[in-house]
This record gives sequence, C-alpha cells and structure tokens, in this order.
Amino acid sequence: MLFWFQTTFVSDEKEQLTHIIGVDLHYGRPARHLQQLLRDAPIADSPAVAYPDATTISQTQAYGLAREEAVRAITVAAHKRLANLQRFLQRETQRISTYFADLREELDERRERALSRAAEAQTFDDQRAALDREEQAQLIELRRKMALHAQVKLFNVLNVIQANVVAISNTAGQVLCTDCTRAALTQGKKR
Repeated sequence: MLFWFQTTFVSDEKEQLTHIIGVDLHYGRPARHLQQLLRDAPIADSPAVAYPDATTISQTQAYGLAREEAVRAITVAAHKRLANLQRFLQRETQRISTYFADLREELDERRERALSRAAEAQTFDDQRAALDREEQAQLIELRRKMALHAQVKLFNVLNVIQANVVAISNTAGQVLCTDCTRAALTQGKKR
C-alpha cells in the first residue's frame, strides 16, 4: 500500500514536499526500495492471474506504520529548514543590532555636541527611546516571520497488489511457472 503525504513548510516563504511511503501489508513493515519494486510491475485494475490473497495487516495498521515513517522523514526535513532559518535569523539579528547601535552612537555624539552648546537633552532621550522601541519591534517581527510551521496531510492512498511469485523450476532446469512476472524471475528460482 502506498501513502502520499504532503508537507507544507511555512515561515518567511512557503514550500511543499511530497513523501511517498510504502507499506508491505503481508510482512507489516515499511517497504524499502519502492522504485525497484514498482519498476517492472504491470498496472491493471484486476490481477492477471487469480492468486489467493495472502494474510495482511489492516489498512489502519498500515496507515500507522506509514505515518511513523512519514514523521521520521518530515522531522529530518524540518530540522534542516529550521537550522537554515536560525542561521538567517542570527545574521539578520546581528545586522539590525549593529545598525541601531550605530544610530545610537550617532545620537550620543549629537547629544554631546548639543550639551556643549547648552541645548536641552530631553529631545535626545526621547529619540533614543524611540530607537530602542523600533529596534525591538523589528527584532520581534523578524522572529515572528522566521518561525517554522509544518502542516502535514495525507492526500492519496494506493493499494498495490503485487504477486510475490518466484519462478519455479524442476531439477532439469525447466521453468514450470509461466505466469511469473519479469521482476519475480530476477529474484531467483525455487526448486
């Protein structure tokens, strides 16, 4: 059974990823190497040969396994994006802090010159408070924009029935099973 999970990462930009998770219903485990399994498999509404169904886990259990695999994959992708966002946030925070430190330094120089001329210092104190408020507002807005949000949804499920038939031959090497798929023939022979 194949499950398609769509992940939407939202921060200062929006990015969508699709994760395809396969679950082997017979063995009850996540399927590895999906491309290899499905490469030569014929797709049809009904099986070419009517083999009896093997015992399988329920679709609910399969969804649980697929969800666990998807969470692992999405967690790795989210950590990568979060690390990139934190590096960017650190650089931008440093840039904003440096900019406002330069403005405060310039304001202090103007204040010293004005005080030497006996001007009133209150206007400079108000300007410094305004600079501090503006710096804090910009840093808060930057942190808000850089917060990473992930939205995950299951948007497609495909139940794949693939016969797990292996070519059967007799001791003389003659193939007795003619209904085997090419993928099954490459897996080996049972005697």
